[in-house]
Amino acid sequence: MSFPIDIHDLSEEDFKKLPLVIEGESKEVRYAGEGKVVIRFKPTIYSYTANRCGVVEGSGKLRLRASKRFVQVLAKAGIKHAYRDVSEDWVLADLILQPLSGAVPEPFRPDDMSSEEIDSLLFAPPIEVIVKRMHSGTSKHRYFAMSGFPVRKSHPLFAGVAFGADDAYPLPIVRFDWRNPIKAPDGKRLADEILPESIADWYIDVKKAEQTALKVYETMTEFLGELDVVCYDLCLFITEDGETVFGEISQDCGRYRHFDLGSLDKDVWRAGGSSEQVLEKWQLLAEILEGGKSA
Repeated sequence: MSFPIDIHDLSEEDFKKLPLVIEGESKEVRYAGEGKVVIRFKPTIYSYTANRCGVVEGSGKLRLRASKRFVQVLAKAGIKHAYRDVSEDWVLADLILQPLSGAVPEPFRPDDMSSEEIDSLLFAPPIEVIVKRMHSGTSKHRYFAMSGFPVRKSHPLFAGVAFGADDAYPLPIVRFDWRNPIKAPDGKRLADEILPESIADWYIDVKKAEQTALKVYETMTEFLGELDVVCYDLCLFITEDGETVFGEISQDCGRYRHFDLGSLDKDVWRAGGSSEQVLEKWQLLAEILEGGKSA
């Protein structure tokens, strides 16, 4: 197989011949040569809060459609993203390296690049960057009685402001979570854990990552607003230098509310909805995004 690989004409058999980089619950990543990878989205869906996971056939393709559109929008705004091309079945992306760690003692390193070329590649920190506009989801459940509690009187901008459950915060906030595996070695379920920014900064450039995350959110909010969709929150993966987004942006990693159609993300799954209901909601968002202004 020669490079560059055409992901619009790539078969499952050819994909499986590529060297494995990493495989997780939602994606399989294989090396395409010259610092590029091909990514397969698995048709899986998971919610820690609802303690629910499963396979929803067709969901991977809908995530690909949404990711393709969002990446186009971000590129137009000058935001760096590792995804280079998205087809109906695959993503072609820049290789983002896993650091050497206890969790990944022998991370993938390409054999067709010099040590200097490898050193120039970006690294993936074990951090998830979350942008939240609304007091919903994890924050609503973990911060008991925060809704309705007024901001301190000495605050220079928001003195006395209070918000309720699912209400908007005074401004979007950025949170850094340590990415735990789904289960510990003893089988106990693990949730990602919120980090103090001083610790998060050990693993990711917090200041730059915050700027990148907010720019992504603002760009998406402007685009979605024209489509009568509100983005409540967004989960991002950003390289350790804080400058490049490298994960999918789709129905599976954000909360999206249409003015008339309601939730278009995986809240229907969290609430116990069927696979068919998930596909219906995710299909709606993909169609809405594809009907928006061209990038």
